[in-house]
This record gives sequence, C-alpha cells and structure tokens, in this order.
Amino acid sequence: MGSAVNYLAGVGYAVIFGFSFLFTKSALDNLAPFELLFFRFALATAAMGIALASGLAKSRLREKIASRQGLRDLAIVCLCQPILYFTAETFGVRDSSSSVAGVVIGAIPACVAGASAWALKERLSVRQTASLIVSMLGVALIALASGGAGSGSG
Repeated sequence: MGSAVNYLAGVGYAVIFGFSFLFTKSALDNLAPFELLFFRFALATAAMGIALASGLAKSRLREKIASRQGLRDLAIVCLCQPILYFTAETFGVRDSSSSVAGVVIGAIPACVAGASAWALKERLSVRQTASLIVSMLGVALIALASGGAGSGSG
C-alpha cells in the first residue's frame, strides 16, 4: 500500500507542477511578474497558516530558531528556493515560448540529479541515468515537434 501511495504522491506532484507552469504562463498575460509572485506567496502563506492553525500541518520552526540548529541552512533554502527560483522561473516563462520554457522546466530533475552527483558525491544508478536521459529526450522531442525554436509568448 505504501508504494502505491508514493506513486500517487509523485503523480500528484507532477500534475500540480505542470499546471502551475501553465497557470503562470496564462496569468502573465494579465499580471506583471512581481504581482504574480505576490499573489502566489500570499496564497501559499494563507494556505499554510490555515493548515497550521487547523492542525493539519505541524511546524518545528520555533524549535529550530530557538536552538539555532540549522538556521543558516534554513536561511539559504528560504532565499534560493522560493525567492530566487520562483522569480527566475516567472521571468523565464514570461520571456520564452511555451515549448522552450517546458524544456527548461523539464530539465530541472536532470540538473538536480547532476548537481547532487557533483556536489554531494551521490552515485546515480544505471536505471536512474537511463530514466533521466529518456525523460530529457521526451521533453526535447515534444518541444521540437511543437516548433520550439521560437521565442516570445506562445
């Protein structure tokens, strides 16, 4: 049962990730990038506040801050993931075609795997490497088939 839940969670994540890209592309037709980022962060803050207040989620942030355990690492993650990543993604989606942005976003898992192999000295199995290559080829093939050479919004 646990394995099925893991696969469902992975599929759910992929669907949410894909739709967030699609919604970002559509929302940028009506909003400036920083307006969209404000609404994304405000919505996420409200949702997390509700989840914490209702007991659906628990946080150990106060413990971490009080003990200063991992505070520097937390600050780095807070700067890089939501702020730098979402800002770069939003401007990149705005300034590129859908197919080019799809290729770049589709390459993120391969880049993370490569970075972890380099920075953390993690070893990728042959199966993982083959899966990443097939995934990247699929993304590139879809982009090429849809005429991914153009730029601008599309």
